[in-house]
Order: sequence, then structure tokens, then C-alpha cells
Amino acid sequence: LEFRRVLFRSNIFSLWCAVTPTYHREALESLPQVAALAHNSAMYLAHRLVTLGFSYREKLAGQPTLVDLVPMVREVGTDMLLTSMRLQRDKLKQMLATAGFPGLAVDKRLSSGAEQGMRQVLHSLAHLQKVWGGVLPTGTYLRCQGTLLNTVMEELILIITNLEDISADAGVQLVSLLNQLVTKSPALFAPEEASRYTKRWAKFREVIGVLGATLREIQEP
Repeated sequence: LEFRRVLFRSNIFSLWCAVTPTYHREALESLPQVAALAHNSAMYLAHRLVTLGFSYREKLAGQPTLVDLVPMVREVGTDMLLTSMRLQRDKLKQMLATAGFPGLAVDKRLSSGAEQGMRQVLHSLAHLQKVWGGVLPTGTYLRCQGTLLNTVMEELILIITNLEDISADAGVQLVSLLNQLVTKSPALFAPEEASRYTKRWAKFREVIGVLGATLREIQEP
């Protein structure tokens, strides 16, 4: 009877792994908080499986144990969170792609679309802080947020370095706009340092510095 109970529990965990990502797919993709909760549930179940496995170790001699399910449960939980992150990454990249930054090569002033795009990016990252910060483990949240911010900085660096020319007026506005990201991003990681979790942080600051220095040289008589 005890062995049947263990197998029943094993089937429940396997069923959870099979059903959760598919039945709740729409919610997992559209609601980042749901993905975070599902990830946490998977990590908790994996922990419980380890405990239960030791409890029934003697009764399951020679049989697959509950501990054998731990990698699968963890993988399912990780995949659900990573899928949510990829969707958020794509949204952030789309915001920047449609913000009109390439127009800097011909326009004398920064377009309102660029300013709006930056506001949307900052709003999205702040929203993720609200729905992930109180749900995900601190270390997991910081790595996820750092990865997304890193994507934003990489995209901006690529856009700027691909510009063949830029007017002095538009450049001044661009430096101001980029500095908004540098100024407001640390609040997403407080009390930790944003640069610790964002690989392109230093390079992004360097790009701003070089752009600002170039503009100063242009303005010098």
C-alpha cells in the first residue's frame, strides 16, 4: 500500500510537469507574475521531492525514486520563467526598434518617438520589478532584471554605433535620454549595484561619455 502511495505521488508530479506549461500557457505568456509563481512552485515541488525521496528510500530499493523527478521538475519551472523572459525581451527590443532612433542620422532633433520609447522601456522594467520583485527569490530576480536591462543597453549601443552621423542638437538630447536609463535603472536593483548584474553597464557608460565628449569638441571654437 505504501509503495502504491509513492507511485501515486510520483504520477501527480509528472502530471503537473505535463499539464502546467500547456494548460496555463496563455497566462504564463501574458502575465509575468504567473510565470514567476509557476517557477517558484516548481522549485518548491523539487525540494519536496528530495525530502520525500529520502523518506521512502528503503521502501523503494531497486525502484525509481521521487528524487529522480527533481531534474525534470526544475527544468519545467526554469523553462516557464525563461519563456516569459524571452517574451519580455522581445517586447523591449520592439519598443526600441520602433522608437525612431535611426532618424538621428538625418534629423536635427531627437524625435518624440525616441523619448516615448525610452519611457516605455523604463515603465516595462519598473512593472517587472513590481510583479517579480516580491515573488522570485532575490538572486533570481536580480539576474532576470539584469539580463533584460542588458538587452536594452546592447540594443541602444548597436543603434548608436550604426549611425553614420548625428547633429549636435540631436546628440545633446540623446546623451540626456541615455542618462535617464543610467539614472533610473539602479532603483530596479536596490540595494544591489545595477552594474553587477548588467554586463554592458560599463560599455554603455563609455558610449555616453564618448558621445558627450565628441559633442563638446564640436561646440568648442
